Amino acid sequence: MKWGPVWLLVGALGCGRNEVSPAGDQTGGASGTGGGTGAAGSSGTSSECALTFEGQSEPRFEQPASRVRVFAGSYFTVVEAAFLDGPRPELHTEAERSGDCRMLTYDSPSFCDPACENPEICIGGACERFPEPVSAGALSVELGADQKVEVPPSNVGRYYWGTEDFGYDVVPSVNVSAPGEVAPGFELAACLSPAPQPTTEWNELLEQRAPGEDVVLAWSNPVETARVYLRMTTCIGTHGGISPVEIECEGKDVGKLTLPGVFLDALYEQGWGRGECGTNDVWRYHATELGSGDAAVQLRAESGASFYFQPRLGGP
Repeated sequence: MKWGPVWLLVGALGCGRNEVSPAGDQTGGASGTGGGTGAAGSSGTSSECALTFEGQSEPRFEQPASRVRVFAGSYFTVVEAAFLDGPRPELHTEAERSGDCRMLTYDSPSFCDPACENPEICIGGACERFPEPVSAGALSVELGADQKVEVPPSNVGRYYWGTEDFGYDVVPSVNVSAPGEVAPGFELAACLSPAPQPTTEWNELLEQRAPGEDVVLAWSNPVETARVYLRMTTCIGTHGGISPVEIECEGKDVGKLTLPGVFLDALYEQGWGRGECGTNDVWRYHATELGSGDAAVQLRAESGASFYFQPRLGGP
């Protein structure tokens, strides 16, 4: 991969127990180019927040491999980042799309001859290399007007910082900069909005759902400049395997998200033989990014609401 020059853009972005936990979510997300400048008010809903992806009506599932992610709950804030030296291979393929959601499937392991060598993996009969994290130097992170932290890379090239001293109430905006090292330097900014507030018990909607029936997750506090993201997997995916079916949703924050019943039927058909799984997070986010293609880097500021359901414990 070839890195470009130092980037500079300052854009405004923003983005339950229904609240997510500090462990957060390690799955994908949306990408694109935000715009605008300025900082939000205390709620993160100021008109100064940029309209993420210019209000694109269609889902944006593609994402940069390199990302800074700041997510917050009512009592915690977490910063995590990785700058990768190549594209991230996608193990699943899109089988069907409906509304803001799509169903992803994985049929069986591919066979490559000769066999792939580490860190390559066989996908579709071809060896693809998994990217490795590289350093952009220590991150300087401003969380609202009063909190500033320095986040150096770990010995494996990834970044992490977290606190349980404050949450989204005191972090209406985020600014992140890096001086550049192997990866180039950058500066990005974002609004961060409070979490979605469900209008019903989302868990019960899944429990009471009939086969084939859609589920509508609704919340009372949509943020017009933000978007939402959800990726659902099985116990296989939760425990480090490759789930045969996953559901991915992304779109404008309009106060609700419809999960297609046929997708839920497929998701809950198999892969639920273990415990400690079934938790899902609906993330509200704003995002901006710099660069393009494999060289793009993105900042996302997120808050989320959770729901839980295991089919073997009830429902279809």
